[in-house]
Amino acid sequence: MPRERWDKHAILAEVHRRGKTLVQLCRDAGIEESSCKVALHRPHKAGERAIADFLGVDVANLWPERYCDPTSRKKSATKCGCESSPNDTRDADSTGRFGCTCGQGDAFGLTKGATA
Repeated sequence: MPRERWDKHAILAEVHRRGKTLVQLCRDAGIEESSCKVALHRPHKAGERAIADFLGVDVANLWPERYCDPTSRKKSATKCGCESSPNDTRDADSTGRFGCTCGQGDAFGLTKGATA
């Protein structure tokens, strides 16, 4: 039965239930040993991907609040939390961020030419 809601405690418990630690997941993925732990608390693409791959769950299902729904046409918060449209098709602003006003858009892969 698929989970409706994952939180950091449920993610960690499921990793442990399957016989691994977050550090082991990082080592297996060839990434920094703290990446998965960081991903439980804030966006970290490599750590998120290692956890999601191990659990066999899409990253957006584990952290829906971090990933915008690409089918949604209504305005909502972007990955970095700015109140702008995640489906903005305009060119990036002078800083290279798409609709991001907080200055963190580039940290979330929202820079010009990047795919989110």
